Amino acid sequence: MTTQEPENIRKIRESAHINALKMVIEKLFDKLNRGTVMEKHAKSGKPQLRLFKFSDDRKQILSSEVTKGGKEKDIFQLEVKIDDIKQVLPAKSYPSFKPSKKIDEEKMNISFCIIRKDDSVNLYVSPNKADFATWLDFLRFLLNEEVGESETLKEIKEIEDIDVAIELMERSKRPPPIPDPPKNLNFVLSNSEMEK
Repeated sequence: MTTQEPENIRKIRESAHINALKMVIEKLFDKLNRGTVMEKHAKSGKPQLRLFKFSDDRKQILSSEVTKGGKEKDIFQLEVKIDDIKQVLPAKSYPSFKPSKKIDEEKMNISFCIIRKDDSVNLYVSPNKADFATWLDFLRFLLNEEVGESETLKEIKEIEDIDVAIELMERSKRPPPIPDPPKNLNFVLSNSEMEK
């Protein structure tokens, strides 16, 4: 059974959580803005190996062709507008995509689906678990959903705990507040005080 934190610490933690989330989201964006090479799968057709990244304004995902030799072409085109995305899911949570010869179980665990508002769906195979978490959680954030990957949550919690500890330490060093001076300096003495 977990003990409930005192009200003052709970308020500090709420503020620290917002700050930690902002810091982690900025870190995720910096990484995604540099680009990630992923396999793009549709429900039919051959998979395409492309470089994907976010536009500077975070409103679009852009893509660039990757040659057979692995060289990236520095010509980007629109992949999808964020406003056109209805939902993003881990591939294993989307029933239409199942392990196959093209996408085995290992790849499924590091893949995510982008479902557009026109109900078209594409699956993206990340190079590793860290990139999978980065893409999925940043897209969740842009869609006003809760981030949920363990790597992201762990980093948010670590920053949050540090911020709470620093704030509590700073508060312990602060002198007690000085009360405001009285508004009226005309004191009225009681009868007993006047008789002294």
